[in-house]
Amino acid sequence: MKIQRFICAILMLGAVLATQSASAQLKTSYFMEGSYFRTDLNPALVPTRGYLALSPLSGYAYGSYSNYHSYLGYYRNGEYVDAYSPLVSANEFLGKLPNKCTMSFNYDVNLFKLGFYTLNGAFWNIGSSLRFVLDSTIPKEYYKLLKSDEPTNITAENARINSDMYLENFIGRTFRLGENITLGARLKFLVGINNAIINFNHISVADNQFSVDGNMKAAGVFYDSTNYDGEVLPEIEYGDSLESVSDHVKSFGGAIDLGAEISLFDKHLKVSGAITDLGFIKWSKETMMEGSMKASYDKKSAVENLLSIMDKDVIEMPRFFSDYTSRLVTNINLGVEYNFLHNHFSVGALSHTRILHGGIMTEFTASLNVRPTNWMSLTASHTFFNGNVPGTYGAAVNLHPRAINIFVGVDYIPTGGVIMDGVEDTLLWFSGLEGAGYLSSNSFNIYFGVGFNFGRPDFLINQQ
Repeated sequence: MKIQRFICAILMLGAVLATQSASAQLKTSYFMEGSYFRTDLNPALVPTRGYLALSPLSGYAYGSYSNYHSYLGYYRNGEYVDAYSPLVSANEFLGKLPNKCTMSFNYDVNLFKLGFYTLNGAFWNIGSSLRFVLDSTIPKEYYKLLKSDEPTNITAENARINSDMYLENFIGRTFRLGENITLGARLKFLVGINNAIINFNHISVADNQFSVDGNMKAAGVFYDSTNYDGEVLPEIEYGDSLESVSDHVKSFGGAIDLGAEISLFDKHLKVSGAITDLGFIKWSKETMMEGSMKASYDKKSAVENLLSIMDKDVIEMPRFFSDYTSRLVTNINLGVEYNFLHNHFSVGALSHTRILHGGIMTEFTASLNVRPTNWMSLTASHTFFNGNVPGTYGAAVNLHPRAINIFVGVDYIPTGGVIMDGVEDTLLWFSGLEGAGYLSSNSFNIYFGVGFNFGRPDFLINQQ
């Protein structure tokens, strides 16, 4: 059985979700008091009003995060070329790469979200989202093999691609401890749709031939191993009804978000922290496949398309399958904000860490927040670290009057580069492959959301 089938499914599902909504971990919204996106970053941070958000009005966005992507493209002789071009020297390209090259993509489709205040001051929020997460970790030596003209042998033990697609259903609440401390929690019930884990244990090149040795496992609604005979995995044929798909949903899990905010010096200084997506999914042996894989192909084809291994790779599957568990990509957010001039202005600093399956990515975002009225918020930000060069700016606008909530923002505004059109080119751009467009920033996202606001109870208005 070829690896092509399930990798293509992962990437194409990600492309489909990219045309919908991505609202996870939108850092620029962290200090925007009227935005309902901020609760995704920290369950203790709540908007100024209750809200109702329904897909597709709840948002449209996509985001990618990397510590090396901007090094894959260069400007030469009036045009952009990839790092494998003879116009780019090996020293110039490899000298910039980190030892561990990481990428991460997140897409969320907000199906339903509702938040409201109760008379005792607690804020409740419930909702359902379709989530897609993909992350990869590739050692620097892999790119050294692609760029070098000399035969080389190397072992890459930590090359890994991991993806999860699942339905997230949550309920959350805040707990006020006096006037200055707010705690928040979200409990999540997860329905697994698809998971894939690919490990490349050994990568080598000699005599212009690339060899790869690794293993993989995948599970979800695309597989049916209940009648697996040790040789052939049955194909799944879906009917026209949702019931035919739901029959193959047999993987479930849970997660929790925890957060806190402390106000000091008459609420001028606010310190907050949260950990989100701390959880797992248990994938059923009845809907999975796994095995070892070996492939050999010429070096040139590897440069042109990393996924060329899909056309020649054959997976050797074991006689029996067993359940396995995968953890979610966990996020840690730590924030400090100081407001002045009656809360019309504030400066904020946010540390955002993503615990991937093959590494850790950390960024630091500084922001200036302006609140000219109680229904408008403006934010300008700058993100440091994670390979982002000076000039990686962000901006957001949030309008949240009595009846409607409109939000538009960008965490990373590119200062150069080009993005090619089309889904196929977009997937190549994500992978950093030949023929794709490139940005001067390692990360890029853009998002837009519309919700409907509820009024606040009188006692809460009096406390503002």
